[in-house]
Amino acid sequence: MYRVNKKLAEIFEAIGSIYEFKGPKERFRSIAYHNAARIINDLPEDIRDHIQDGKFIKTYGIGKSIEEKIFEFLQTNQISLFYDLQKRSSQRLSHPDESSGIGAGDLKKILLRS
Repeated sequence: MYRVNKKLAEIFEAIGSIYEFKGPKERFRSIAYHNAARIINDLPEDIRDHIQDGKFIKTYGIGKSIEEKIFEFLQTNQISLFYDLQKRSSQRLSHPDESSGIGAGDLKKILLRS
């Protein structure tokens, strides 16, 4: 798997999890980011080979907003939405690259206790 695909998929998975724990109003955003993470993770080629020609969105059903996040990541190696969501969430999520971070399951347990 390509490193850029893996890192982007991890970030989208984390965004999807944050939206999931925000509640039912964010259900569709959560599903969209989880689906995007799965699609990117399963790509046999580097995402950069797919995204430039515009066929990626049509082929995989990725929305314009998520496409913009992909371009942002490819240009800056980060997604500002991810960091904004982390700041606003009641529990700090660690960046997916950090081995000491808490996962979605851990966050759910923490939130259910409070």
